[in-house]
Amino acid sequence: MLTVTSVSATSLTQRLIPNEVQGRVMSLFMMSGGISALLTLPIGALAQWATFELTMPLIGWISLVLVLLIGITQPSVRRAGRLAEAPEIIEAG
Repeated sequence: MLTVTSVSATSLTQRLIPNEVQGRVMSLFMMSGGISALLTLPIGALAQWATFELTMPLIGWISLVLVLLIGITQPSVRRAGRLAEAPEIIEAG
Protein backbone atom coordinates (compact mmCIF):
# COMPACT_ATOMS: atom_id res chain seq x y z
CA MET A 1 0.00 0.00 0.00
CA LEU A 2 2.92 2.34 0.62
CA THR A 3 4.00 1.97 -3.00
CA VAL A 4 0.47 2.58 -4.29
CA THR A 5 0.14 5.67 -2.13
CA SER A 6 3.55 6.97 -3.18
CA VAL A 7 2.89 6.48 -6.89
CA SER A 8 -0.57 8.06 -6.60
CA ALA A 9 0.77 11.07 -4.72
CA THR A 10 3.60 11.54 -7.21
CA SER A 11 1.27 11.27 -10.21
CA LEU A 12 -1.25 13.72 -8.76
CA THR A 13 1.47 16.16 -7.80
CA GLN A 14 3.02 16.10 -11.25
CA ARG A 15 -0.39 16.59 -12.84
CA LEU A 16 -1.53 19.48 -10.64
CA ILE A 17 1.69 21.43 -10.03
CA PRO A 18 2.94 23.86 -12.70
CA ASN A 19 6.14 22.83 -14.49
CA GLU A 20 8.00 25.87 -13.13
CA VAL A 21 7.90 24.59 -9.54
CA GLN A 22 7.67 20.83 -10.02
CA GLY A 23 11.30 20.18 -9.10
CA ARG A 24 10.96 22.02 -5.81
CA VAL A 25 7.73 20.29 -4.92
CA MET A 26 9.00 16.83 -5.86
CA SER A 27 12.08 17.39 -3.69
CA LEU A 28 9.73 17.54 -0.70
CA PHE A 29 8.90 13.86 -1.30
CA MET A 30 12.58 12.96 -0.95
CA MET A 31 12.93 15.15 2.13
CA SER A 32 9.89 13.56 3.79
CA GLY A 33 11.45 10.11 3.35
CA GLY A 34 14.62 11.23 5.10
CA ILE A 35 12.75 12.94 7.91
CA SER A 36 10.57 9.90 8.52
CA ALA A 37 13.70 7.75 8.83
CA LEU A 38 15.12 10.17 11.42
CA LEU A 39 11.90 10.10 13.43
CA THR A 40 12.10 6.36 13.94
CA LEU A 41 14.96 6.80 16.44
CA PRO A 42 13.01 8.65 19.17
CA ILE A 43 9.92 6.49 18.59
CA GLY A 44 12.05 3.36 18.90
CA ALA A 45 13.65 4.69 22.08
CA LEU A 46 10.20 5.44 23.52
CA ALA A 47 9.03 1.93 22.61
CA GLN A 48 12.08 0.44 24.35
CA TRP A 49 11.40 2.48 27.47
CA ALA A 50 7.59 2.34 27.64
CA THR A 51 6.84 -0.87 25.67
CA PHE A 52 5.62 -1.17 22.12
CA GLU A 53 2.04 -1.87 23.22
CA LEU A 54 1.83 1.56 24.86
CA THR A 55 3.85 3.50 22.30
CA MET A 56 1.96 2.64 19.11
CA PRO A 57 -1.54 3.61 20.31
CA LEU A 58 -0.03 6.75 21.83
CA ILE A 59 1.59 7.72 18.51
CA GLY A 60 -1.71 7.00 16.73
CA TRP A 61 -3.72 9.22 19.09
CA ILE A 62 -1.15 12.01 18.86
CA SER A 63 -1.27 11.81 15.05
CA LEU A 64 -5.08 11.92 15.05
CA VAL A 65 -5.14 14.96 17.35
CA LEU A 66 -2.56 16.78 15.22
CA VAL A 67 -4.49 16.10 12.00
CA LEU A 68 -7.71 17.36 13.60
CA LEU A 69 -5.98 20.47 14.92
CA ILE A 70 -4.53 21.24 11.49
CA GLY A 71 -7.93 20.69 9.89
CA ILE A 72 -9.65 22.97 12.39
CA THR A 73 -7.09 25.77 12.54
CA GLN A 74 -6.03 25.91 8.87
CA PRO A 75 -8.96 26.82 6.58
CA SER A 76 -6.70 26.56 3.51
CA VAL A 77 -6.25 22.83 4.20
CA ARG A 78 -10.02 22.33 4.30
CA ARG A 79 -10.41 24.21 0.99
CA ALA A 80 -7.59 22.32 -0.78
CA GLY A 81 -9.74 19.44 -2.02
CA ARG A 82 -12.46 21.72 -3.31
CA LEU A 83 -9.95 23.90 -5.16
CA ALA A 84 -8.46 20.87 -6.91
CA GLU A 85 -11.94 19.92 -8.18
CA ALA A 86 -12.57 23.40 -9.59
CA PRO A 87 -9.52 24.49 -11.63
CA GLU A 88 -11.34 27.55 -13.00
CA ILE A 89 -11.25 29.04 -9.47
CA ILE A 90 -7.47 28.61 -9.32
CA GLU A 91 -6.96 30.20 -12.74
CA ALA A 92 -9.25 33.15 -11.96
CA GLY A 93 -7.78 33.77 -8.50
